Amino acid sequence: MEKFKYDHLRYNKYYILKPNLLLLIVFAYYLKDLFMALIVAASLFKARGGSSVGAMLEISSPRMMLSAIPVLLLFYALLNRHPEAGPRIRWIWHNGKHLILASAILNSAQILLSTTSLDTLAGKVLIGFLVLNVAFVVYVYRSEFITDVFAQFPAPRKDETPEVKSN
Repeated sequence: MEKFKYDHLRYNKYYILKPNLLLLIVFAYYLKDLFMALIVAASLFKARGGSSVGAMLEISSPRMMLSAIPVLLLFYALLNRHPEAGPRIRWIWHNGKHLILASAILNSAQILLSTTSLDTLAGKVLIGFLVLNVAFVVYVYRSEFITDVFAQFPAPRKDETPEVKSN
């Protein structure tokens, strides 16, 4: 019987590590601007929300969604992490730590370029987001488990019958 480095429940049906809850929280954090944009758009569409929509717009502007793109690619790779996945999906997954770093840098740059006053509640929330960016990057790059998660991808299936070329 093969020995696992981690508890056997941390592996999926392909015997590769499943992302843990904290990594999924990292994904959700960087995708938050997409979710918030959808909430703001729905609120504006229904013409409700008033001041709460204004407060959300201070924290999440459309340009903040730019930082979600690398993690959105990574989330797509997570959903397609199976033996039939192509080389692009595998490349995205294996570079997951760097994509999270790219999202953190983009998110931090957008926050630092923000015109929101630090004296407001929205400004304090943005400072909290900066702290989270640093904490998530440190976690992703220091965690051996996360390194192992991004190193593993199901091996491509080998067809038992060779493909026959027709003339």
